Amino acid sequence: MKTGRRSFGRLAGFVGAGIVATGLAGFGAMSVRANSANAPSASKIALINIEKVINDLDEVKMGQQKIAAKADARQAELNNIAKQLDEGQKKLELIDPKDTNRREEAVKMMELNATANAKQQAFQGIINIEKGDLFKQVHGHIMDACANYAQKNDIELILVDDRVLTFQENDDVGKVSALISQKRIVYGAPALDITDDIIKVMNNNFAANGGKKPAPKKP
Repeated sequence: MKTGRRSFGRLAGFVGAGIVATGLAGFGAMSVRANSANAPSASKIALINIEKVINDLDEVKMGQQKIAAKADARQAELNNIAKQLDEGQKKLELIDPKDTNRREEAVKMMELNATANAKQQAFQGIINIEKGDLFKQVHGHIMDACANYAQKNDIELILVDDRVLTFQENDDVGKVSALISQKRIVYGAPALDITDDIIKVMNNNFAANGGKKPAPKKP
C-alpha cells in the first residue's frame, strides 16, 4: 500500500510538472506572438535623383526659356551700345589729334564704354537672380510633389540620392575627400527610385494647369 501511494505521488508530480511545463511553453509562445504583433512594420523609404528631376521638368524648361528671352533682349541692348562704340571709335580716328573736339568725343566714348560694362555686369546679376528664383520655386514644388506621393504610397522617408555625385578626372585629394564626406547613400535598390514617377506627376500637373506653376495650397 505504501508503495502504491509513493508511485501515485511520483506520477502526480510528473503530471503536475508536465502541466506547469506545458503552461510555461504556451505562455512563451503567446509572448512571442504578442511581441510580433506589437513590433512596428519596416519603414518604407524611397530615393530621388533631384538633379534629373530638375533637368526633365517642363516647368524648368519653360522658365529657362523665359529667362533666355529676357537675356536676348538685354543682349540686343548691349549689341547696340557695342555698335555705337565701334562707330565712335572710327569717328574718333578720323578727327585730327589737334582738333579740340577730339577730346570731347573721347570722353563720350569713355562714358559709353563704362555704361556698357555696367549694364553687362548688371544684366548678368539679374539673370543669376532670376535663375535662383526659378530653382527655389521649383525645389518647393518638388518637395510638395514628394510629400503628396509619399502620403499616397505609404512612404515614410524620401532621400535625395547623392550617388549621382561623381569624381572628376584629375581631382586632387581635397576635392575627393570633400566629395566622399558629402556622400551618405552607399547602396539603394533600383526599386526605391521614384525619380521618374515624380517627373511624370509634376509634368502632368504642370500641363493640367496650362503650363503654369501649381496652384497654392489651401490653408
